[in-house]
Amino acid sequence: MTHLKFIMNIVVSASLLASSAVQAYGEHSDPDLKRLIQVFAEAAKDPGKLDAAFSVAEQMVKTEPKNPIALVYKGSLATQRARDAWMPWNKLSFLKDGIDMMDQALDIASRPPVNPDVILEVRMVRALTSARIPAVFGRGSVARGDLTNVLTQPGFKSMKAQDQASVYAWLAVYEHRDNQADNAAIQLKTAIALDKITADAIWGEK
Repeated sequence: MTHLKFIMNIVVSASLLASSAVQAYGEHSDPDLKRLIQVFAEAAKDPGKLDAAFSVAEQMVKTEPKNPIALVYKGSLATQRARDAWMPWNKLSFLKDGIDMMDQALDIASRPPVNPDVILEVRMVRALTSARIPAVFGRGSVARGDLTNVLTQPGFKSMKAQDQASVYAWLAVYEHRDNQADNAAIQLKTAIALDKITADAIWGEK
């Protein structure tokens, strides 16, 4: 692929990034994390608040650089900034930085002592952010791996029905892309039973 063609792929692909909002998943007593979750959720509903949310995440990561929750949300917000950046090289920079931060967050969360709730939240955010990154950037296998892992986490069944539906619906999308129609139908049926609106929205991205 030529350099020019690669840049054009970024221009086209990044404009599609995060076409559906990535949700916040954790419930925290820490006031700083609660604030971060709040602004992240607000940015999901109103892209005009994305930069403000990123600033909150950035400040928290500066204060707590080894906090995987803060880091994964900052990474997700960075990838979403790629959608709105004007210049192609800025799109690529935001996207690369965001991916690196999300991967680092999981690496930190996976170190002993492991907190299953933290692992679940980090994987959920990384999975559903990565799922919305265009295939040219090769994050599909990461998203699929996270989604599959999330199903095995003890806290998964305690998550909101909408969040569970997101996992099954995206797995259905990946099965569909692999031409595994029967498996896709099973996953989609489970997603619809949990939350039809969420399932239909994600299935529409197949």
